Amino acid sequence: MNKKTESQETWWMAIFIIVPAFLFARLKEIFNVTGFNSILIGAALSLIGIAIGILVWYVVRKKATYHKIIVAVAMTAFLLIGVIGVIKAKVDDFETCEVCGYKAVEKDMAGCNLCGTALWEVEQQDSIYPSKLEWLREEQLFFYTLDSLNQKIDFYQPTNEDGFEKDLSWKPIITAQDLKNELAQKP
Repeated sequence: MNKKTESQETWWMAIFIIVPAFLFARLKEIFNVTGFNSILIGAALSLIGIAIGILVWYVVRKKATYHKIIVAVAMTAFLLIGVIGVIKAKVDDFETCEVCGYKAVEKDMAGCNLCGTALWEVEQQDSIYPSKLEWLREEQLFFYTLDSLNQKIDFYQPTNEDGFEKDLSWKPIITAQDLKNELAQKP
């Protein structure tokens, strides 16, 4: 095998290994983890992608260049469509929490995965609050509690908290002034 052929083979092998490794690593988004756990999950998924890439490379390595191009494009398209579909399906599984405004309420669950607030449907059964508006106001005042009167509050930041996306169409029913008044009333 001459140097030109060796170089081409190396490039083809790199394509067949790097593409699935990168795309599989993106699947970590469905796990809603951050920090070191996110790195571990991404690495494990990358290894799975590398294994698949090596397997595909082994099958097509002796084929003509046009076969390699077709297989590489098809594999990339297939993996890309699959990854996008899985991530989109996972994101679509969440509804917006009325209290915190993040897309962190799983369908058929009783509360928010971010702020921990029980849904109004659950709270309503306990008859603690006379109206949904009073419940929502109390829960938002609790969730957005200020540490000091000088603290700035932005109900829309951060846009991503613990892997959950902020719904920018969500509107709080409380204001920054409500939070300051609540803090001023505390002993």
